[in-house]
Amino acid sequence: MIKRIILAVFIFLVLTAGTTVFFLTTSTGLQAATFIVSHLSAGRLVIGDSHGRILGNWRLEHVTVHTSGVDVSLERLSCTWDPGLLLEKTIQAAQLSAGNVEIILKDQGQKSHEQHGEFVPPEITVPLAIFINRLRVDELSISTLGGAQLYAVDSFSSEFALTGNRLEISDVLFTSRYLSGSAEAGLTLSGDWPIDLVSDVRTSQPGCRDIRGRLTVSETLSDPQLDLLIGAPAQLQLDLGVADLFGDLSFQAVLTGSSVELGDVCNNFPDGLVNFDLSAGGQVENFRGSAQATVQLAEARPISAQLDFGFDGQSLTVDQGILGYGKNHAGLSGAVTLVPQVAWDGLVLVDSLDLSDFAPVPLAHVGGRARVSGSFDGEQLIYQADVEELEISADELDLVLGGDLSLAGDQRGLEIRSCTIDCGEGKINLAGRLDWADGFQWEAGAQLESFNPAEIGSLPQGSINGSFSSRGRIDAADTLVEIEIETLTGVLEGYELSGGGNLVYRDQVLTIANLNITNGNNRFYATGTVADRFDLNFVFNGAELERILPKLSGTLDVNGVLRGSRAEPEAQFTLKGAELVYLDNFAGSVAAEIDLAPAALSGKGTVRADNLNLAGVQADEFGLTAEGTMSSHLLSAELVLEKTRFQAEASGSVEDRGWQGDIGEFELSDARFGSWAQQGSTLLRAGPDEAVLERLCLSSAENQLCTQARWGKATGWSLALDDLKLALSSLNDWGILEQKIAGAVAADFKVEGIDTSIVSGNGTVTVPELEVELGPNPYYEQFIWYDTRVSFSIQDQDLTTTFQTRFVDESRVSGTISLEDGVAFSGEFGDLPLQGYIEADLKELDILSVVTSDFLLPKGSLYANLDLIGTLANPGIEGDVLLQEGDLRIPMLGAQLTGVRGTIGFMGRRLELDLSGNSGDGQIRAAGLFDFGQEPWQAGLTLSGTNANLLNRRMITLTADPDLELKLGPAGGSLEGRVAVSEALIEVEKIDRSTSASSDVVFVDNLSESSSWPFRYDLDLILGDGVEVVGHGLTARLEGQLNVASNPNNITVGRGRLDIVDGSFAIFGSPLTIERGRLAFNGGPVDNPGLDIRASKRVDEAGFGTNGVKVGVNVTGSAAEFEMELFALPSMEDADILAYILLDKPLTTDQRNAGVISAAAEAIGLGKGTRLLSDVSSMLAVDDIRVEGRMESQETSLVVGKNLSEQLSVSYDYNLFKNAGSFRVRYQFGKGFSVESRNSLESNAVELLFSVER
Repeated sequence: MIKRIILAVFIFLVLTAGTTVFFLTTSTGLQAATFIVSHLSAGRLVIGDSHGRILGNWRLEHVTVHTSGVDVSLERLSCTWDPGLLLEKTIQAAQLSAGNVEIILKDQGQKSHEQHGEFVPPEITVPLAIFINRLRVDELSISTLGGAQLYAVDSFSSEFALTGNRLEISDVLFTSRYLSGSAEAGLTLSGDWPIDLVSDVRTSQPGCRDIRGRLTVSETLSDPQLDLLIGAPAQLQLDLGVADLFGDLSFQAVLTGSSVELGDVCNNFPDGLVNFDLSAGGQVENFRGSAQATVQLAEARPISAQLDFGFDGQSLTVDQGILGYGKNHAGLSGAVTLVPQVAWDGLVLVDSLDLSDFAPVPLAHVGGRARVSGSFDGEQLIYQADVEELEISADELDLVLGGDLSLAGDQRGLEIRSCTIDCGEGKINLAGRLDWADGFQWEAGAQLESFNPAEIGSLPQGSINGSFSSRGRIDAADTLVEIEIETLTGVLEGYELSGGGNLVYRDQVLTIANLNITNGNNRFYATGTVADRFDLNFVFNGAELERILPKLSGTLDVNGVLRGSRAEPEAQFTLKGAELVYLDNFAGSVAAEIDLAPAALSGKGTVRADNLNLAGVQADEFGLTAEGTMSSHLLSAELVLEKTRFQAEASGSVEDRGWQGDIGEFELSDARFGSWAQQGSTLLRAGPDEAVLERLCLSSAENQLCTQARWGKATGWSLALDDLKLALSSLNDWGILEQKIAGAVAADFKVEGIDTSIVSGNGTVTVPELEVELGPNPYYEQFIWYDTRVSFSIQDQDLTTTFQTRFVDESRVSGTISLEDGVAFSGEFGDLPLQGYIEADLKELDILSVVTSDFLLPKGSLYANLDLIGTLANPGIEGDVLLQEGDLRIPMLGAQLTGVRGTIGFMGRRLELDLSGNSGDGQIRAAGLFDFGQEPWQAGLTLSGTNANLLNRRMITLTADPDLELKLGPAGGSLEGRVAVSEALIEVEKIDRSTSASSDVVFVDNLSESSSWPFRYDLDLILGDGVEVVGHGLTARLEGQLNVASNPNNITVGRGRLDIVDGSFAIFGSPLTIERGRLAFNGGPVDNPGLDIRASKRVDEAGFGTNGVKVGVNVTGSAAEFEMELFALPSMEDADILAYILLDKPLTTDQRNAGVISAAAEAIGLGKGTRLLSDVSSMLAVDDIRVEGRMESQETSLVVGKNLSEQLSVSYDYNLFKNAGSFRVRYQFGKGFSVESRNSLESNAVELLFSVER
C-alpha cells in the first residue's frame, strides 16, 4: 500500500515537473499558458499570439486588458531575460519592451462619495531582486472612450531596479510631439512610502522657443509635494501640494508668472509683458480659487483681470470678476456648467467704457448691464444677450444716448431682436438678421422717430421721421447690396425736409436712382451709374446754408459730373459762392473750376476769391491756378491785401520722396516797404522724410534778405538767414524812425535742431558806422557809433551772446551774456542761470546827455567792469563803476556838481554807492546800499553836505547844509533829516491881489487816496540869517525853524515858527515897516500857518505934534482865513488911515485921490472898497463914483459921473495904472437901447448898446 502511495506521488511529481518544464521551456507551453490565462480571465485579458518560452526570451502580440475603468491594448510585449539568476534570488531582464500601447479611459459614471478609510501604505519587501536593464515603450497613446487623444508618447526608456523595499527608476528618457525630457526617481515601499523624483522637461512648438523646466516630487506617496520651475524663456513656478492621495484627496496649488515677455515665447505672439498669480485649493470636486493677471502689450493700454472662482464638480462659478483695459473696467459674474453639456449664464456690468481706447473713433463712452447666456452640446451652439440701461455718450458732440438691445443667435447667424436708442425726445429703432451659414446674407431696417439732429454735436435743429431698409448677399458667386430710403420727412431748422432714393450694387454696378434731399432752399440731387464706365451727375444748390451748418451762411452752388471708364475716370466741378461766412471768416465771392483725370494723375483748375477776411486778416483778392500732371505741373498764386500784394509761381513734380520744384517770380509789393523781388529761382523739396528750401533771396533797392532751410526726419532741421543787408536810411523811408539815420546792417545766422529742440547755432550782426541825427538839441545834434558787432552762439542748448561798440570819442562798451539751457524751452524761463560781463570805458559822459538832458547833464569819464550772475528772474551784478572828474548839471534845479568822483559797487543783488563832489563853494556826498538779495528788498541812502549850492534859479538861490537819510522798500519809503539853510534869496516876480471868494464857491480838500506805495517824510528846516525875500515892494529876512512831515492822511503838516525880521512892504509905492511878523505852525497843514503880522509907518503931521501920525495894518488868523485891521495913533476913520498910508495926508485935503484910496482898499483885500467909495461920493457934487476893471490886468479905472437928466449922463474914466483918461456921454432911448460915445487923445468911438435887466 505504501509502495502504491509512493509510486502515485512520484508519478504526480514527475507529471507536475514535466508539465512545469513543458510550460516553462517550450513555445507550446507558452502558448498553452496564454490560452489558459485568457480563458480563466473571462475575456478581461486576451493574448492574440505568443512566441518564445517563459524561461528565456518571449514575445506576446495583440494583448488587450479590459477593466471597468480602462482598456489597455499592446501590439507587442517582449522580454529578454536570464532565468539562471533565479537561483541567486534575482530576476534580471536585459530588455522589457512594449510597442503601440493604447490606453482608453472609460467614464465610470457618478463616482461614489462613500467615505473610505484612511489609506495606510503597506510594508512591502520583495524576496527577489528585480532588475530591468532597459525598459522601453514605443508609441504610447492615452485617449478617452470617445476617441479624443489626451496624451501621446513617442518613446520612453529607463532602467528599473527593485530590491527589498526600494524601487529605483533611472536614466529615464521620454519624447513626444511637444514634450521630451529625462528623469530619475526613487520610492521606498515602507513607512509613509517616501518618494523623490527629479525630471528635466522641454516642450517644443513650431514657431516658438523651447520651454525648459524642472519638476521635483518629494514628501510621501500619499501626500506628495510637486514643484515645477520654468526657467526659459520665461520665469514660471507651480507649487502643488496633495494630501491623502489614496483617500479623501485634497490639494493646494499656486501658479505664478513674473514679467513674462510674450514675444520671447512665440514668434507670432505680440510684444508685451504678462504677470499673473493663480491659486486654488480644496478637493478635486469641490475647490475654490482666485486669479490675478496683467498684460501690457506694446503701444496698447494695459489689460487686467481679477477673478474669484469655485468648482463643485459640475460647474465653474465666478463670484466676482473685474476685467480692465486701460482705465476701462467691467464687472463679471456667472457660472459655466460642464455636464451634461457646456452652458453659461452671466452678468456683465460696464460703467463707462471709452471706445477711443479700442478704435480710432471720437471720444465716446458706453455703459450698461448685459445678461449673457447660452449652451453648447458639442454640435449645437445657442447664445443670447440682453443689454439693459445702455448709455452711449460722445464728449466732442455733447451727446448722450440711451436704450436697450436684445440679440440671439446660433452657429448659423445672429438676429437683432430689438434695438432702441433714445436720442433726446426722439428714437432710433433697429432690427435685422445676419446669416453666415451659406455665404453672408443680411436683412435689416431702421426707423427714425422725431429724431433731432441737434442732439448730435452742432447739427441743425429739427424733427425727422424716416424709414430705411437694407438687404444683401455676399458669396463666391455674387454680391448684392440694396439700400432704400423708403420715407424721409420732417422739419429741419424750421423748413420741411423730404427725400428719397435707392442705391443698388450688383454685378459690379452701382446704380444711384434719384437720390435727393431737400431742406428749405437747400437741395442735393444725384443720379447715375458707377460701373466699368462712370455716368454720374450731382447738383447742390444751397441758398440757406445756415440750415445745414448753423455757423455757415451765404449761398453756394456746386455742379459735378463724373465720366469716363473705371480705368480712366474724368471729373469736372464748378463752384460759385457769395457772401460766405463761417465763424470769423468771410468771403465776398468764391469761384472755382476744376477738371481732374485721376488715372493720368493730371488736371487743371482755378480758384478765385474776393473780399476775404480770414481770422482777422483782410485780403482784397486771392487767386490760385494749377495745371499739369503729378510728374509735371505749374502753380501760380496771387494774394492782395489792403496795401500789399504777393505773387509767386512754381513748377514741380510729385515723386516717391514727395514734391520737388522751383519757386520763381516771387514778388512782394507794399505801399510802405516798397517792392521786393526774388533773385533767380529757388529749389523746394518737401516729403514725409525730408524738406529742403535752397537759398531764397529777396531784394529791394539796397536791402537784401536771403534764407535757406532744411528738415530731415532722421537728421533734424536747420534754418539760416545769410547775407542780410539793410540800409538804415530805409527806416526813415518806411516811417519807422523820425530821426534821420544812416548806416548799413549786415547779418548772418544759422540754427540747427531736432524736433522742437535747438541743438546748435551761431550768428553775427555788424554795423560798421551808424549815424543818428537828433535834430535841434542843445547838446548833441548827431550821434555816431563805430564797429558795432553783436554775435551769438548756441552749443548744447546753451546761449552765449557777445557785443561791442565804439563811439566817436573812442569810448567803448563790450560784454558777454550766457544763458545755460537758454534754448531748452523747458521749465520757467526766469529760472535760467545767467553768466557774463559788461565792460564800459566812457571817455566823456556828456554823450549821455542825449537821453538824460531833461533832468541831468553829465560830464567826466566812467569805467565799469561788471560780472553778471544769478538767473533771468533774479539777476545779480558784481563789480565796480568808477566815476572820475565828473560834472553834473541839474537843469531843473539850476545846480551844478563839479569834481564828482566815487564808485558804485555791485555785489550780486546788492549795490553800494559812494559819490562826492563840489557844489558851489561847498561839498556834497551821497552814500548808500541797495539790497535786493533779501526778502523784502530794502535800500538806504544818506545825503550830506556843507555850504552846498542846491538851487540856483532865476527866482530863488539856496545854499544849505543837508543831512538826510532816504529809506526805500516794497512796503514804502521814508525821508528824514535836517536841512540847515545858510543863504537863500527868493525874488518874488508877482504877487496877486487878494480877493475874497464869492458866496457860491465851495472848497474841497485836495487829498489823494493813500498810495499803494506810501512815502513818509520828516524834515527839520533851519533858516540861518542869510534868507531873504524880495519882490513887488517886499523886502524881508526870514529866520526860524520848521519841522515838515507827512501824516497818515497824506497831508503835509508843520511844527515850528518863522519870523520876518528887517522887513518892509510898499503899497502903491508907499512903504510900511514890518514891526512884527510871525508864521506859527502848530501841527496843521503847512500851507495854512497862523499869522501875526504888524506893519506901520509914521507920518509927520503938524496937527498931531512932534511924533506925527502912526498908521498901519494888523493881520491875524490863518493863511486860509485871515483878518486885516487898520490902526492909527491917534485913532481916526479907516478912509483917513488909508489916505495917510497911501498919500501921507488925510482924505479931506484932496478929494481927487478918493478913487486911489478905494482901489487900494480893494487891492489889499479889506472888503470895504464899496463903502469907502460911498463915503467919498457923498462928499462930492457927483452922482456916481466907482472902480471898474481888474488889478491883475492893469485895467483898473476910477469912474466919476453926473446925471444931467433921466436920459443923459456924462462921466470921466481915469486908468490908475496907465495914467490915461477918456470922456464918455451916454443917452438912454428906453426899452434897453442906448448910445454911448467915448473920446480920448488916442481914439474916438460911438457904440449902440442894448441891455436886459433881470
